[in-house]
Amino acid sequence: DAQSIAEPVAAAASAAAASVVAAAATARSRIATHLAPSAEQRAGTLGVAFVAGDRAPAPAARAVNKWVVLENSELYFLPNASAGATALEAKLGVVDVLEVSTPTELQAGRRHALLLRLSDQPRKSPSHHREEWLGLDGCTQIYLVAGSEQEQQEWQAVIGRVASALRMYRLLPPVRVGPSSVADYVRGEVLPAC
Repeated sequence: DAQSIAEPVAAAASAAAASVVAAAATARSRIATHLAPSAEQRAGTLGVAFVAGDRAPAPAARAVNKWVVLENSELYFLPNASAGATALEAKLGVVDVLEVSTPTELQAGRRHALLLRLSDQPRKSPSHHREEWLGLDGCTQIYLVAGSEQEQQEWQAVIGRVASALRMYRLLPPVRVGPSSVADYVRGEVLPAC
C-alpha cells in the first residue's frame, strides 16, 4: 500500500537530510577552526614607507627601518625592537589590507619590497575601523622592505594569509547545528547556506 512505501521513503529522506546538514556543519567547523588569524604572530625590522596615492616614484626608496609586529590581526609599527607601547607610531587592522604584492625593484625603488594596498572604506567590524588606525592619515599603500627574498616571502605569506582569513571569516554565514536544524530541514524550513 502507499503508506507502507511512503514511510521508508520519508525515513530515508530524513536520514539523507540529516547527513547533508551534518556534513555541511562539519565542513563549516573545519573551515572556522582552521581560520585562526589572531594566532598568527610575527615581528622583525623592516623598511617602512607610508604612501598616500599611487603616483609616488620609487616609494620604497624612502623607507625607514622600523620594528613591525603582527599580533592579534593588527600590524604595529614601532621605532625599534626595544621601544615600548608608548612609542607606537602607527597601527592598522590587517582586515583592511586588500592586497599583498611584490613589486619589482624598478617599481618600488628597492629590492625585496612588499606592497600592502589598503582599503579606503571603513570596515564594519567593531574592532577594525579605518578611523581607529593610528598614524596613517590618507595612507593608501604601505611599502615594507625586507632584508632578504626569504624574509620578503615569509612576510607576504603571513600578512596575506591573515588578511584573507579575516575577509573569508566575515563571509561565512552562521550555521545552526543540532536536532532543531535537521527537523527544520525535514519540515522544509530554510537553513542558512553553507
